[in-house]
Amino acid sequence: MGAGATMSARVAPQHTEIREGVCLGSSSPSPRVTFSDRMSASLSVPHVPAVIEAQRIAPRIVQTTISGHATLKLSEKGLPEFRRIVADMERPIWVSDSSLLTGYEPASIRYGRLWFEAFKSSGGRDLVVVANWSIAIMAGRAMGLGFGVRIENMPTLKQALEKAHALIEAGR
Repeated sequence: MGAGATMSARVAPQHTEIREGVCLGSSSPSPRVTFSDRMSASLSVPHVPAVIEAQRIAPRIVQTTISGHATLKLSEKGLPEFRRIVADMERPIWVSDSSLLTGYEPASIRYGRLWFEAFKSSGGRDLVVVANWSIAIMAGRAMGLGFGVRIENMPTLKQALEKAHALIEAGR
C-alpha cells in the first residue's frame, strides 16, 4: 500500500459476495476491504456509539471496552484512566473487548503504543482480545509483538475473562 493509501471495510449483510476488495472472512457477515486516499477503516453497521472505557474488574485484570469508530481523540481521552488503573496493579492482565469496534483512524492505532507502554510499565505481559474484525486483530498483534506482549484472541468476552483468570491461575 503506497503513501496516502487507506483501508476501509464494509460489512455485507448476510452474504459473502464480494464486489470490491478482499473478503477478510473472520465472521459472518463478511467484512470487505477497499482502499482510498483518506487513511481510515470502517465497517458498515448500524450506529454504535464511539466509546473507550477502562475498568479494573479483578485485582490483576484490567478490561477495556472499545466500540464504534476509534479516533485519535477517543484514544487520547481514554488513556489517563487506563494509566491510572494499571499503575496500581502488579503484573496486570489486559482484557480488551473490541467486538463492537466499527472502524478506526490509523492515528488511533499508532497512539495505542502509549497504552501498551503503560501496560508494560506495570509488568503486564498478557492481553486477551475479543475482536471479530481481522484488521483489528492484526493491528493488535503487531503492536503486541513490538512490545513483547502475548496476545490471544477469544470469540466472546466471557471466554476472554475465563482465559484471563486461567492465566493468573497458571502463574503468569
